[in-house]
Amino acid sequence: MNWRDLFYFSSGERRALSFLLSLILIAFILLILNDHFTIESMDSDEKERILFSSDKKEIPEDSLIRQPVVEKPPTPVKKKITQTSPKKNFQKYPSPPFPKNEKLKAGEKVDLNRADTTLLKKVPGIGSAFARRIVGYRNLLGGFYSVEQLKEVYGMEEERFLQIEPFFLIDKSHIRQRKIDALSPDSLLKHPYLNYPRQRAITRKLKQQGQISGWEEFILLEEFTPDDIEKLKNYFSFN
Repeated sequence: MNWRDLFYFSSGERRALSFLLSLILIAFILLILNDHFTIESMDSDEKERILFSSDKKEIPEDSLIRQPVVEKPPTPVKKKITQTSPKKNFQKYPSPPFPKNEKLKAGEKVDLNRADTTLLKKVPGIGSAFARRIVGYRNLLGGFYSVEQLKEVYGMEEERFLQIEPFFLIDKSHIRQRKIDALSPDSLLKHPYLNYPRQRAITRKLKQQGQISGWEEFILLEEFTPDDIEKLKNYFSFN
């Protein structure tokens, strides 16, 4: 096949091809003329905006201007109006004076067997707690025959005892003595100096002899020491 045959057209084909090319050319010319007249009818600002629109993205002017911030006025706070009652003139009265618990001075003494808690609290070094303990222990004993017995009070330290000792004296006439023959075993156990073994020894001796002449009969018993007997003589006697 000859290459010239590829470009061979019949007369009818040539006419159709020429007509098609003419239409394309006319449409192209009309498009150019339309754009030209459109641009000519615009003002200069619009032309520049169109010319540069392909290169730069249009930014609205409003976005470039910083708008002033308008602050909202604060909402007024309504004051609550309260009705105040007229002030009353209260007469001030002086508070009644409370008696101070004055402490004893050096050289002053109290009887340890007759002092109540109020008087005991006047002794320097003794408060409410120790005053109650001293009175309670005195009632269990039947009275104090020596100031040294204060060392037996619960919680009494040597330092406190040395501080309060000079303020006491002893009146032995106020010690309560009881007949040991007339007491029940339970009553004997309540005394601080009579524990259960000593109480049983006394009860057993009374059953054996029926009568006890004195504390000398207990010297040979292992439940009692000479010191125990001397203490008990202040509180118990025999018929």
